[in-house]
Amino acid sequence: MLRLKRRLLFVCGWTALGLGIVGLAVPVLPTVPFVLLAAWCFLRSSERWHQWLVSHPVFGRHIADYLSGRGLRAPTKVVALATLWASVLLSVVVFVPLLMIDVLLLAIAAAVSVYLLRLPTWAPGGSPTETNVPGDSVERRSSAREEAGMPTAGATLQAPPSAASEGGDEPGPQPAREKRGAPVPKGDRHIEYLAYGSNMLSARLRSRVRSATNPRVVALPGRAVSYRKLSWKDGSAKCDLAVAPDPSATAYGVVFDIDPSDRGALDAAEGCGHGYHAVTLEVTYSGRVLHPFAYVADQEALVSDLPPFDWYRDLVVAGAKEHALPPDYVASLAAVTAAVDPEPHRAAEERSIIPAE
Repeated sequence: MLRLKRRLLFVCGWTALGLGIVGLAVPVLPTVPFVLLAAWCFLRSSERWHQWLVSHPVFGRHIADYLSGRGLRAPTKVVALATLWASVLLSVVVFVPLLMIDVLLLAIAAAVSVYLLRLPTWAPGGSPTETNVPGDSVERRSSAREEAGMPTAGATLQAPPSAASEGGDEPGPQPAREKRGAPVPKGDRHIEYLAYGSNMLSARLRSRVRSATNPRVVALPGRAVSYRKLSWKDGSAKCDLAVAPDPSATAYGVVFDIDPSDRGALDAAEGCGHGYHAVTLEVTYSGRVLHPFAYVADQEALVSDLPPFDWYRDLVVAGAKEHALPPDYVASLAAVTAAVDPEPHRAAEERSIIPAE
């Protein structure tokens, strides 16, 4: 049944994309809604074609802006609204003589217009002009994080109680400091991204953002990586980075440089706004302070007693081995009990990028 569902979604995705392509030449068909529908279908049926679509030079930026919660760019909104009303008014005035149908078409156009206008308007290098982003509202997320004792937007995590000496004067390890949101790049500079899960594997990250370069291993004192984030794509557990119960614990990650233009594609691939949110961390590499962004799980996306799929765990371990993380840390990532993916084709596709040992 699950395989049949994926195949139907795959066919629907290509059908929607085809209609979107036709809409480039036929004003009656709005392109953007069909392309967004295609992205939604591919997200649930084919990781490969979803990544291809969100990385596409024509369609990808609109999808990435929408899925990342930034909304739509102003020119996209203008074109969508102009196309919508042009086609509806043409139908009402020229092609549809029935008053009842005319009223229905105008009502639908008005409802779609309100929906588009209420979406955030995003400008490159800026922020959404509205806060009513798709999915969970900012207010509800902040409230949930406050109730759980987690930082709200713009807050910085305080260091946990230190494992001080008997005199209480020696501070314990300080956790990597965190601030909600990601740095806004200036000009054409690269931005730094911290991977701590499957994206540590260079081949996996570069299948999502081709510009990823310059990997650097960093220690994350006072942090822990665990498989506890519910994936809304396949229902398994994915990695999350959180403050460790033991303040002396240390996690590890890999910082990559990526082009700012790839940020939207990475947001979409990681599900930013759908269980993950971006934070800026302060870490140290070779005596220099870096401020990469990373994706961490929303409180409402955390689960317990849900295993990752074995291919996902193997991707995490392969990335840790690629960058020569400490053997005991690699062993702890590999020791987690995993489940067999009921979709063997997906498992084979995901494993295909793991290098042979």
